[in-house]
Amino acid sequence: MLRVIITIVSVILVAAGAAFWWLFLSGSKAPARAPGVMDIAGWRALIAEDAGRGPERIGWLEVAHDNFPAFVVQAGRFDGPVGMSFNSVQLSWPDRTILIDTAVDAEIMKQMA
Repeated sequence: MLRVIITIVSVILVAAGAAFWWLFLSGSKAPARAPGVMDIAGWRALIAEDAGRGPERIGWLEVAHDNFPAFVVQAGRFDGPVGMSFNSVQLSWPDRTILIDTAVDAEIMKQMA
């Protein structure tokens, strides 16, 4: 019985020592200074230049929808088709429009239409 207890305590101590070394002593610390990695002044200039010019309209677009087998949507689910939609977000300014995540490319869209 004493041998089992010593073995268990030894395994716990070795695991705790390995975790301590990995977390605190392995040298995985961020450097105190990293010059040239990110130009903070440049980022601030970009933000100041574009401040206040947000989109006039934000829209949600359903590009398409289709039914998929349930096991494609959720592992272990086999109870019939599940309706899914392909969506995009549209940001509109007076002079331009941006689509974020167009959901599908033009070729696939032609096949879905």
